[in-house]
Amino acid sequence: MNRLLLAVVSLTVVVVVASTPLTSTMAQKSPQTFVIEQGDRSIRVTPLGDGSRSVEEFYDYRSPATEPEGQYGSYGTSNIQINQVSQLFIYRGSSGLSLVFLHDKSGDEGGAVITGDISGLPANGDWVVEDDTYNNRDDVFQHNDGSSHIEWLLRGNRTDGAAFRGLGRSSDTTITVDMKFNERSANYPFEEWEGPPDQNEIERWVVRSGTGEMIALDMNDPIEISSGTSGAPSTLTETGGTVTPTSSTGTPATTTQAGSSDGFGVSVPRFDVGLVILAVVALTATALLRRTG
Repeated sequence: MNRLLLAVVSLTVVVVVASTPLTSTMAQKSPQTFVIEQGDRSIRVTPLGDGSRSVEEFYDYRSPATEPEGQYGSYGTSNIQINQVSQLFIYRGSSGLSLVFLHDKSGDEGGAVITGDISGLPANGDWVVEDDTYNNRDDVFQHNDGSSHIEWLLRGNRTDGAAFRGLGRSSDTTITVDMKFNERSANYPFEEWEGPPDQNEIERWVVRSGTGEMIALDMNDPIEISSGTSGAPSTLTETGGTVTPTSSTGTPATTTQAGSSDGFGVSVPRFDVGLVILAVVALTATALLRRTG
């Protein structure tokens, strides 16, 4: 009976060890969070990117004057571009954190006009991407002492946007972004559009989190961006409103449960199977001990 008991105990130990999360070796530092406030809403997001390449490489702006050439837009963000949608997000690049604006989708008809006034920008930061950048461009980029005035005039079949690098270096910095879309922009309608004005309008303004989730912002109200608490949960959360999680393609994301995909290709381990096996082993041991006793 001693040998039987020893075998049962050994098997139980193996199951317990196999079922225990390897927190000491698998734990990773939670990414820094940022808080987006609009009215009574507070949205916490994490940066996109893993720090392996610069925001310039990520955005990959191309025009006939760049090498390689392209058609006036972002070639690096094609997998997250959405037609007639203006996106805002934080990007973690090899040279630090950047605030990124990305408007519309390359290859789809329909343009847009957007006017943005951004203030409270860190003094040691810089606009490292301006979409567009070429001689005699229609877009306007005016920067002065921590504030910027930007006018994007977008034709169809291309993107517009920009990236400011220098976030996260001061925890008390608050950036205000006031966007005027469509009729609220003084450039509406743009004379170089094809088709009527109502076919050249931004339909949604969204903030994207590093999880792939997005949430719609009010297109008529400004937002404030500030650093959140390091180590906070990496999923997008909101107070004062309702969150509608979506994947990077704009479709609803599935609810995450232990042991399933999180909706963005990340598998989450589950340990309840090991507990079931442990229970079976315990019951078997009890039955054998009673039989031999």
